[in-house]
Amino acid sequence: MRRAASLIPSLIFSVHLGVAAGGDVFSPVTLPDAIDEALSKAPDVLAANEGLSQARADLRTASLFPNPNLSAGTTLQHLPGGQFSPSNPGGPPQYNVDLAQQVDTLLFGKRTAAIESAKRAVDVAEADFADQKRRRAP
Repeated sequence: MRRAASLIPSLIFSVHLGVAAGGDVFSPVTLPDAIDEALSKAPDVLAANEGLSQARADLRTASLFPNPNLSAGTTLQHLPGGQFSPSNPGGPPQYNVDLAQQVDTLLFGKRTAAIESAKRAVDVAEADFADQKRRRAP
C-alpha cells in the first residue's frame, strides 16, 4: 500500500496541471491506471516477460525436426596406369551429392526429452513472471 500512496502526489499534480507544456490536453490519470502503467514498465517484470518469451521460443525450437544436410562435391578418379601430369591431373570426374538426416533424435527419445524439458522451462518462466507481477502489485 505504501507504493500506491507514494504515487498519489504525482497523480494530484498531473490532475491539477491539466495541460501539458506543449498545449496538449490530457485526461486525468486514475490510481488503477497508474498502477497498471507502473506494472507494464517495471524492469523486473519486463525481464521476466522476456524470459517467458525465450522459454516459449526454446520449446518451439525443441519441437522442430533437425534440418537435413545436403552436400555436393567432385573428385577426379585415379585410374591405374594413367599418365598424369599437371595438365592431366587425373582420370574422369566423379560427382557426389549426399543427403543426410539425423534419426537419433527420433529413434532414441532425445527430441521427446527435449520437448518435455522445454515445457518445464516454460512453466518455470510463467511462474517467475507471475511472481514478479505479484511482487509489484500493491
